[in-house]
Amino acid sequence: RAAGGRVFVDNLVQLEVTSIEEVMSVISATTAMRVTHETLLNEASSRSHTVFTLTLIQTNTSSGESISGKLHLVDLAGSERVKKSGSSGLRLKEATVINRSLSALGSVVLALNSGNRSAHIPYRDSKLTRMLQDSLGGNSYTTLLATVNPAVEHWDESTNTLLFAARCQEVAQKPQINAADPSNPQMAKCTQLQSELAALRAELALLHGAQAGGDMKLLLARAVAAFGGSTGGGSAVGSSGG
Repeated sequence: RAAGGRVFVDNLVQLEVTSIEEVMSVISATTAMRVTHETLLNEASSRSHTVFTLTLIQTNTSSGESISGKLHLVDLAGSERVKKSGSSGLRLKEATVINRSLSALGSVVLALNSGNRSAHIPYRDSKLTRMLQDSLGGNSYTTLLATVNPAVEHWDESTNTLLFAARCQEVAQKPQINAADPSNPQMAKCTQLQSELAALRAELALLHGAQAGGDMKLLLARAVAAFGGSTGGGSAVGSSGG
């Protein structure tokens, strides 16, 4: 977890996209990297989960203010019964990891449905649940699509999938827009400091462009006056802003 509270995965690259076409290009490229392998149940069985995260940023062209949101697109590898899939060796290890992470996901959903707000939610039991923490029980909308096999021989797996989907449906989420209250004194002070910092930057830009010594002294005095203090006070404000 980064200092700002953002959960991230080491060694992944974040790509900037500006159109739907660019988004689809990234999805196609990453999908091609997904590992599949044939088992007794599936000719192209996914050997891992896939999580595609899209961060959307909207900027007000008038005020310059920006808001952002995050969209997770998740394709879970199906649970696998070794007796039926015939997995062995590396495939068996992959199946074990997949089943363990799905079990952790089920535990998180179960805890979220407990009705006890103070209950421990085991997000850290799996990298999958850790990455999706904000989508599972946080400030978000979540949609689950469950895929089942109607064949009689797969009745157990299909029943478990539907039960899991039913538990997910019971998780209560209350998404809200995260926005600062402008009437909050701390918010007002923050806005004031931002304005003062912008004024100081403008004055410093003029300082760098000034050539005559007298002009530089005048501009420096104006920059200090913008903060209503001495050069020492300006340094302190600069430290706070940093």
